[in-house]
Amino acid sequence: MVVPRVSDCCHRYFHQVRILTTMEFPSSLLVIMLVASTSAQRTALCPFSCDCSITNTVNCSNKELRTLDPSLFSGTTVRDMTHLYLDGNGLFGLSKDLFGFLGKLRILHLHNNILTEVHMDMFSGQNNLEVLTLHNNALSALHPLLFSKLLNLKYLTLHRNHLVAFSNETFSQLKNLEMLDLSVNYLKTLHEDVFRSQIKLVALNISSNMLSTIPDGTFDSTASLKNLSLSHNSLEVLNASVLTHLQNLECLVLNNNNMSSFGNTNLQLNSLKLLDLSSNRFHSLDVDVFAKLPNLEILLLQNNDLETVGVGIFDSLINLVCLQLNQNRLKNFPDSVFMRTENLAILSVSNNPLRVLQDDIFKKLTNLERLDISYCEVTELKPNILKNLSKLKFLDLDKNSLTALHDKIFNSLTELKELTLTNNNLKSLSNGLFTSQRNLNKLLVRNNSLTTVALATIKPLMNLKELDLSDNPLMCDCNLKDTLSLTISRHIVYNATCDSPDVLRGKSWEFIQLLSCERTTKMSTVLLTKATTTAITSTAPTTTAITPTAPTTTAFTPTAATTTAITPTAAAMSEHLTAMENRTDNIASYCRPSVAMTIMYPVLVTAYCIFD
Repeated sequence: MVVPRVSDCCHRYFHQVRILTTMEFPSSLLVIMLVASTSAQRTALCPFSCDCSITNTVNCSNKELRTLDPSLFSGTTVRDMTHLYLDGNGLFGLSKDLFGFLGKLRILHLHNNILTEVHMDMFSGQNNLEVLTLHNNALSALHPLLFSKLLNLKYLTLHRNHLVAFSNETFSQLKNLEMLDLSVNYLKTLHEDVFRSQIKLVALNISSNMLSTIPDGTFDSTASLKNLSLSHNSLEVLNASVLTHLQNLECLVLNNNNMSSFGNTNLQLNSLKLLDLSSNRFHSLDVDVFAKLPNLEILLLQNNDLETVGVGIFDSLINLVCLQLNQNRLKNFPDSVFMRTENLAILSVSNNPLRVLQDDIFKKLTNLERLDISYCEVTELKPNILKNLSKLKFLDLDKNSLTALHDKIFNSLTELKELTLTNNNLKSLSNGLFTSQRNLNKLLVRNNSLTTVALATIKPLMNLKELDLSDNPLMCDCNLKDTLSLTISRHIVYNATCDSPDVLRGKSWEFIQLLSCERTTKMSTVLLTKATTTAITSTAPTTTAITPTAPTTTAFTPTAATTTAITPTAAAMSEHLTAMENRTDNIASYCRPSVAMTIMYPVLVTAYCIFD
C-alpha cells in the first residue's frame, strides 16, 4: 500500500492559496497567461518602470512605487490588460479612479503594500475580475459595498491585515467565490449570515483570529466547502451542529484552540479525510465522536490533555492512514484499541507516560510503516510486540528506559530503514539482534550504556549508512577494533567516542586503528608502550617524531591471557594523531537523530493542508 503524504483534497485546494501569492495560478481554474511577446512589441506607453513584455499583462511588482498617478492606466494601450501586478511596493493609498478604464482585468495583485483603506468604488468597473489579493496590508475595515461589483470573483485574499469585523453585506455579491482567506486578523465574532452567498466556496481560512465561538448557521450555505481552517483561535466548544451542512468537507483544521468538546452532538461528516484537533484541551473523547467519519484518513490529536481513549473509539475509522496521539497524558491503551485500524501506516504515541505496552497492542497493524514510541518511559518491549509489523520502515524508541532488547525483537522487521534507540540505558546489543535488517540505513544508539558493540552485531547490516554510538562508555580495546574496521570498509558515517582506557577518554574511536592486536585467546589483548601513550595524550598536533622510550609491558587492562606487547613507532603514532586532530569533516554533524520519524504535523500537513 502506498502511503499518501496527505489527502489529495488538502493538496489540491490549499496549495492553490500559496500559488496565488506567488503569481502562479492553477490552469484548471484560471486563464493561462499568454506567451511573452518580443521586446519590439513593448509599447512606449507602458507605465513607468513596469514590465509589459507579456501580452495584456502589466507587472509593476516590487518597483518601490509609493504612490500611483490616477491617469497611470488610462492609456488606450493598457486598457486591454487582463493581469495587473502592483504587489510589494509600499503603496499606502490608491485613487478611486485608478482602475476605471481596466474593465477587462481578471487578475489584480495588491498584496504586500501598506494600504490602510480602499475606497468603496475602487473596483466598481471590474466586473470580470477573478483574482484579487489584498493580504499583507494595514486594512482595519472594509466598506460593505467594496466588492459588490465583483460578480465573477473566485479568489480573494485578505489575510494579515487589521480587520476586526465584517458587515453582513461585505461578501453578499460574491456568489462565484471559491477561495477566501481571512486568516491572521483580529476577528472576534462572525455574523451567522456573513457567508450566506458563498454557495460555490471551496476553501475558507479563518485561522489566527480571536474567535471564541462560531454561531449556528454560519456555514449553512457553504455546502460546497471542502477545506475549512479555524485553527489558532480561542474556540472552547465547537458545536458539531455548526458543521452539519458541510457534507463535502474533506479537511477540517481546528488545531491550537481551547477546545474540550463538540457540544452535545458528534461530528457527522461523510467526506472528511483530515481532522486536526491537535494543541487543544481535550481531556477525554466520547467513544462515538469519530463514529460517523467513515472516510477519515488523517487524525491529529497530539498535544492535548488526553488521559485515556475509550474502547472502540477508532473502530469505525477503517480508512485511517495516519494517527497522532503524541504529547498527551495516556498511561495505557485498551487491548483492542487498534484492532480495526488495519490500514494505519503512520502511528505516533510518543511523549506519553505509557511505561508498559501490551504484547499484542500492534497485532493488527500489518500495514504500519512508521511507528514512534519515543519519550514514553517504556521499560521493556515484549518479545512479540513488533512481530506483525513486516512493513515497518521507521521505528523510534528514543528516550525510554530500556535496559535490554530481546534477541528476536526485530526479526520480523525486514523492511526497516531507520532505527532510533537513543537515550535509553541499553547495556549491550546481542549478536543476533539485527540479523533480519539488511535494509537498515540508519542506526542511532547514542547515549546508552554500551561498553562495546560486537562485529557480529553490525555485520548483517549490509546497507547501513549511518551509525551513532556517541555518548556511550565505550571500552576502546581490540574487541571494538573489528567493528570499527567494518564501518570504515563499508563507508559508514559514524560517531563514537572512547570512555576507556583513560588515555583514550574523549578521543574518537578511530584511535583503535593504532592498536596492534594479536589474538592469542578468545579475548583480544591491548598493550601500549610509553611512546604510544605519549603520542595519544599529546595536546598539540605535531608531525615531529617522538624519541621512543623503553617499551613497557604494563597493560591498561591486563588479563591472564596477555602475552603480546604493542610497539608501534612514536613517529607513526604522532603522525596519525595529527591527521585525526586536523580532520575537517566533523563526524558528529552527520549523525543527527533521525528526522524520518518526525511524523509530526509540519511534515504531513502544513505544506499542503493549511495556509496560515
